[in-house]
Amino acid sequence: MEQKKKRTVAYGPVSGLRGVKPDGAAADEAVENADRAVADAGGSNVPGFTVNLLWFSVLADHRGRRSEQISLPQGARGSDLIDLLAKEMPVIAKYREYIRLAVNQAYVNGDTLLKDGDEVALITPVSGG
Repeated sequence: MEQKKKRTVAYGPVSGLRGVKPDGAAADEAVENADRAVADAGGSNVPGFTVNLLWFSVLADHRGRRSEQISLPQGARGSDLIDLLAKEMPVIAKYREYIRLAVNQAYVNGDTLLKDGDEVALITPVSGG
């Protein structure tokens, strides 16, 4: 059963309601209008959370750091994080099929739901002797 996203209605300038609290179909329309306005502005009205991201091997070399904090929208999964990063870093797309995801020091699949404060590691295969 698919979980329904929790939505936050912004009463005021974003939704154009200026303090009026609609109900029923008007409320749904107001939420959709607010969502569109926020998305058009490049943001999100869904509360987010932060994960601690650890980079390893070639990915760390390309990123230029070993760790950072990343903000994600509620309901984000491991695969969503990788999709987001792939848009920013083409090397992620190149190595995507080889990247292993670990959350809180345990290997997981991309369907794993992430939560605030998780330690997420993107690990690529390494070789050596």
